[in-house]
Order: sequence, then C-alpha cells, then structure tokens
Amino acid sequence: MSAQAGKMDAIPEPAYVAGEQFVFDYPLAFVTLPLYSEHRGEVVTVVRPLTDKEYDYEGDPMYRVRAADGWEGFAWESELAPLPTQAA
Repeated sequence: MSAQAGKMDAIPEPAYVAGEQFVFDYPLAFVTLPLYSEHRGEVVTVVRPLTDKEYDYEGDPMYRVRAADGWEGFAWESELAPLPTQAA
C-alpha cells in the first residue's frame, strides 16, 4: 500500500467531543442489538471518539456514547442527530 493510500484510510479528526449530547438515531432496520434498539430516540452523551484500533473505519467516525440510564454503546457519527431546539 502506498503512503498516499494509507492517508485515505486514516480516520479524520472527530467532529464531536466528550460531553456533547445528541439524539441516538439508531436505524429501525437494525434489530440484532436489542439494547441499541431500546435506546433509539434517546438523548446520549458522547463519552469519547473511538480510536482507529477500536473499529474499522468505513467513512464515518465512531464514538462511545452513554444514555441517561447508564447504558454505553458505540455510535457512528451519522447516528447522532442534533437535539431538537426548544421553544422559548
């Protein structure tokens, strides 16, 4: 593999940081991880980005997230939706 090809496979700088909150937008079609499905639609907090040693980068960074009930799981960046805005 060339050095250039290796750079293309590198995980980009994560967009989110620990402490940020999002809605866990786990796809309805995914049913093999029931605890993930149970937390679909809940607010989760980013614990930290995953490192390149913890997952195979497929074009979307991943994060360890925590729900209010203490559950922790992994989420692709695309599964973290912005919190709805609150009306004043």
